[in-house]
Amino acid sequence: MNGRIVILEDDEDIRELFSVFLQELGFEIHLFSQVFENLTDVERLAPDLMIVDVYIGGTQEGWEFVHRLKAHPPTAHIPLILCTAGKLTSEQEATTESYGIPILYKPFELDELHLLVHRFIVSSSRVAERPLPME
Repeated sequence: MNGRIVILEDDEDIRELFSVFLQELGFEIHLFSQVFENLTDVERLAPDLMIVDVYIGGTQEGWEFVHRLKAHPPTAHIPLILCTAGKLTSEQEATTESYGIPILYKPFELDELHLLVHRFIVSSSRVAERPLPME
C-alpha cells in the first residue's frame, strides 16, 4: 500500500474518478461527500494526504474545513490538495501558498493529479523508508 488518501468531494462522478485512479496506483482511499464535523474523526483515519473540494454543497465548506484542519495541532501536519472548479480570491490563493497547498482546478488531467499525489506521498515515504547509513 502506497498510503492513505481521504477525499472530500460532493460530486459523485469526481469522487469515483479519484477512487478508481488512485486505487489503481496502490493507494488506500476513503471517500466522503461532506466535511468532518469532528476533527478527531480525521485523526483516527490518519491520512497521508487529503484532497478537499473547496465548494461542498454549494458553499465554501471545504475552504472553512481547511482552516479548521490547519488550526487543530493534531491535524495541522496533514498534506492537502485543494480541488475546485471555481476561482479562488487572491486572499485565498495567498493562504494556500502560505500553507504550501496546491490547487487542482477542475477539469484536471490525471497526470497532474498523479504528480501532486506523488509529490506529497511517494517522495516523502521513500525518504522515510530509506535505510539509515551504517556507522
